[in-house]
Amino acid sequence: MAIKYFIVILHSVFCGNLNNCSNNRDTTKITVVGRAVEIKLHAGVKTDDSLIYYLEGVIDWDVKYLGKRVKVTGYLVPVVPPVLKIPGSNVTPQPRLRDGRYLKKAKWRLVK
Repeated sequence: MAIKYFIVILHSVFCGNLNNCSNNRDTTKITVVGRAVEIKLHAGVKTDDSLIYYLEGVIDWDVKYLGKRVKVTGYLVPVVPPVLKIPGSNVTPQPRLRDGRYLKKAKWRLVK
């Protein structure tokens, strides 16, 4: 129990306020419109230009949304690509990211 309080105190000392820590800040709030899809245990929205926005923490769509046009508003989460190194080489390959972005605190509704 004491460790839990110690961690909370450290967090508040380094971040000032628990809600203002740079790791917890919401970035840009955006709205996207597209088709509700499920890809590899992630619910997402595929836009008309084929960009995919994954909904953070949402595994699947409810049946009434899946495959239909939806409007989703949420905070764009920056994805930091891992740095890859080939052992014994000076070459650093370009990182490959999943074709899409992540939205947190997403809210959605059907669109006609």
